[in-house]
Amino acid sequence: MYFPHLSSNFWVKFFIRFILMAERFDVLVQGMSESDASALLLENTLNVLRPADRYFAATRLGLSTTEESLDLLLHAVDKLSTDELYDRITRRKSIEALGRRKDLRAIPTLVGALNCADTEAVINALNSLVRIGWQPLPDDIDLLLSLLNGEVTQMRAVIQAHTRLTIRNSKSKSVIYALCAHESVLVSGAARAYQARIYGRVDLLDPLVPQLTDLVAGKRRSAVIDLGDVVMTADSLIWCMHQSLCLSGQKVFLILLMSITQFSLQRITRF
Repeated sequence: MYFPHLSSNFWVKFFIRFILMAERFDVLVQGMSESDASALLLENTLNVLRPADRYFAATRLGLSTTEESLDLLLHAVDKLSTDELYDRITRRKSIEALGRRKDLRAIPTLVGALNCADTEAVINALNSLVRIGWQPLPDDIDLLLSLLNGEVTQMRAVIQAHTRLTIRNSKSKSVIYALCAHESVLVSGAARAYQARIYGRVDLLDPLVPQLTDLVAGKRRSAVIDLGDVVMTADSLIWCMHQSLCLSGQKVFLILLMSITQFSLQRITRF
């Protein structure tokens, strides 16, 4: 079988961006020492020559392994304000950095961050909890479900957390099933992925296939991610391969293959 343009710049760039997106700031902090990052993290923005260095400092500390750097990140999440712009961004990046540290001691702080009004911080906290391998208690699951009343991007992150943490809960099952009919594909696609991966409802994935060739790039990308979240069992893998063989579009096959690749990367990096 021949797949045109497989080695074209388009596909090469797509794969590179797809794999490296989550760590895109690393190259910007390679020249920053841990001591410099520690000094910048909680500094008043008015005293910093380049304010962006504060949130780069959070990323740098996410690459560290010392107890002192972990304590600083936890302190930043607890103490930084969401009112001042650079405090807010630095707090978000500190939450993200805690996920990269994968230290179980960060879980209480990250769960606490789920209660804040900053949607981006909530999404980062959810993603970090997934990376750490959080095992939510019943009260935690109630908190997660309450977050489904937020913005579309937050709703998507909550459902993805359910999927990636393999949360089996009767209330979650019914609430998320209803969201399969949500008007936003960001929500409905994630909901379908959850039902397929956790409860074997691969029949719900059918609408994701035409979405793979949608004219809107964001819709294509969300479908790839959703299918990547599903490819965990033999049944769902067979479904993906069956769909790719039934469709005439060769790019669809390649995108489905990418979703399988995403699954493999997630297993290596713990999302």
